[in-house]
Amino acid sequence: MDIRINSNICDKNNISKSLVFYLGALYWNNPNDIEINKLISQKYIYVTQSNQYRITQKGADLFEKILIDSKSTTTQNHIDDLSQIAKEIRSLFPTGMKCDDKNKPKWSWRCSEKEALERLKKVETIYDCVLDKQEVIDAVKLYIRLYSGDKFMKIMPYFILKDGKSEMYDYIEMLKDGVDVTTLKPSATDEISELVL
Repeated sequence: MDIRINSNICDKNNISKSLVFYLGALYWNNPNDIEINKLISQKYIYVTQSNQYRITQKGADLFEKILIDSKSTTTQNHIDDLSQIAKEIRSLFPTGMKCDDKNKPKWSWRCSEKEALERLKKVETIYDCVLDKQEVIDAVKLYIRLYSGDKFMKIMPYFILKDGKSEMYDYIEMLKDGVDVTTLKPSATDEISELVL
């Protein structure tokens, strides 16, 4: 069985995707104690002190993987396209290490192409979209022009996706919406004119 949940349809029915999935769990098979205990023993969920079930990072990763791998657009050609996007994004970010508040190198500016690919696939799943190569490249170039040398510039993996939020996707949407990017960070407007909006 293939299941596709459309965000717009959820919005029209005034329900979140998470509640739709919860309804689905109850609809198909109200989990019994054996199934719940199996999820706990496999460390996909845990029980809080107030007896509520919460998903672990391992459980969230598995759920996202199943959603991503089940997505109809995840063909080999599409994965190849996303791999190319990951490679190009990587080439745009600075090399070396980002320093912490004490000016000591702490984080790599870039991540591996494999990690970038996985994050791009998650962005498509979370935002229910198919990423366009040129839109992504334009968004990354704009971000780097605005924040290059700034201590608040995010490292590549966090720019793509962090905690279910993609700043990269926000930049794509801003460019699509024709937002005046010169107002985003006034100190970096000199180079923005090179970007065709």
